[in-house]
Amino acid sequence: MEIIYCIILILLFILMVLSLEYLQVKGIANGEITRKLGHLVLGIILIIMPILFEQIYYACIVCVIISLII
Repeated sequence: MEIIYCIILILLFILMVLSLEYLQVKGIANGEITRKLGHLVLGIILIIMPILFEQIYYACIVCVIISLII
């Protein structure tokens, strides 16, 4: 089950990046607002990790993959 949570969190991050990029390109939000929204969503992802994962290995995998995406 934890591997499914890993995939969901990674997909959520990718969706967030694509959504914020879209908002910035279309001129709906400027760079400062998209940066702050990105930090907010990533913070929420990090806050819920201890709730979802019993072992630290899965959280580390998610963090490494997100770091590689960035």
